[in-house]
Amino acid sequence: VASSGEGATLDGKGGTGLFYLDGGCSLTLRGLTLVNGSADSGGVVYADGAGEVEIIESTVRDCSAGYNGGVVHASSSGAVSIIGSAVTSCSAGYGGVVHAYENSGAVSIIGSTVTGCSADYSGGVVFAWAAKWRPDPGAVSITRSNVSGCSAGNVGGATSTSDTDLIVTDSTISGCNAARGGAVYVPSGSASLTRSTISNCIATESGGGLY
Repeated sequence: VASSGEGATLDGKGGTGLFYLDGGCSLTLRGLTLVNGSADSGGVVYADGAGEVEIIESTVRDCSAGYNGGVVHASSSGAVSIIGSAVTSCSAGYGGVVHAYENSGAVSIIGSTVTGCSADYSGGVVFAWAAKWRPDPGAVSITRSNVSGCSAGNVGGATSTSDTDLIVTDSTISGCNAARGGAVYVPSGSASLTRSTISNCIATESGGGLY
């Protein structure tokens, strides 16, 4: 789905998610403004057994999910990519922007800004859990991006990743907070930061930057 001209706005008006994917289908959203999507899971995109989800050169704001993935919920699906986009004030129970569960594909945020997103429990920006039995689970990567002012009520003000790797490159994570892992929570898997900065992040219990 691509916009021509000055760009189209898709508005869920706080009452519905915007896209539902299954059966291996993939979706690319390009040059759009996506606002007020709201669902139990996946305020913009709900993907279950689907292919890849891409949000490119778009603006996403005020989208929410009561449970998982304020913007994208992906379960047993392909890669999720947010590229050259601005995401603001999105929220969920888990994964204020992306919730990836038993996912085999990577979660990538590239050349984007994410501001003021939150999770009630875990992963203010990304919550990712890759089942150990899935072959080669994709990593979560944040590249050439700025994440600021994000929060989680329990763990991972920016990211919460289990049984998968976190790779942060040429990026800044600032002003985030949670009870544990004010910026990053990695109970299993690995975390790698290259030419990146974590600053002014707070944990009320432990691990202001990294737990």
